[in-house]
Amino acid sequence: GLGRRGAGGADAVMVGVGTALADDPDLTVRDMGVVRQPVRVVLDTDRRLGPDRRVFAEGGPTTLLVCAEDAPGPDRLGAAEVVRLPRSTAFGGLLL
Repeated sequence: GLGRRGAGGADAVMVGVGTALADDPDLTVRDMGVVRQPVRVVLDTDRRLGPDRRVFAEGGPTTLLVCAEDAPGPDRLGAAEVVRLPRSTAFGGLLL
């Protein structure tokens, strides 16, 4: 989880695929005074992550997986809704 000062007042918390692969974060706020958990956003241009990641577990806060519109896979990954964005022709990443 995120510490007391990590994301307690945030509307969303975002990580990239590298952090999700290395740390397997759940991206929840641990502070007991938090009324609403922030939306979890994971940037994974090429859909490298599997549904076994903690951030995609059922029962957590709203979760969005942001990938390229040409990335393979269904419109859900675990509990996450998949949001597809155009791929940049200049650098291969996402156009946000």
